[in-house]
Amino acid sequence: MPLNLSSCLRQATPADLEVLLTLVQEYYAYDQIDFEESRQRKALAELLENSSLGQIWLLEDQGQPFGYAVLTFGYAIESGGRDAILDELYLREAYRGQGLGSQVLAFVEAFCRKEGLTGLYLVVERKNLRAQSVYRKLNYVESDRLIFGKFLD
Repeated sequence: MPLNLSSCLRQATPADLEVLLTLVQEYYAYDQIDFEESRQRKALAELLENSSLGQIWLLEDQGQPFGYAVLTFGYAIESGGRDAILDELYLREAYRGQGLGSQVLAFVEAFCRKEGLTGLYLVVERKNLRAQSVYRKLNYVESDRLIFGKFLD
């Protein structure tokens, strides 16, 4: 039976840190992103403790975690004020292809509207064509801009 998002999505709490670290590590291995436990632990802990920075939601099936979504808040003149980035969205393989990712995006969009945010942006690896296809179907538009980054620590 397909899962209903309302029955499997909940806001993560600081008590979920270890579960989230495991899921983040799985996601980073899937998308071939460098996982540095101390860096990711610090970022997750800070976000779990300070909701003014963003939100983390955990996805569970009968109490067993199978994914998560991370939304972080920002501010941009171009978007007209407070905006957000769906920084990470991960579902374990067995839960992909069932429309859950699209449901999570709809939930996040509604959350952002309720919070008065003016824009929602997504981060996706260039090689993750499956996710890009979902985002395009949901009317997200690929930017012509390149985003450059640098760790400052």
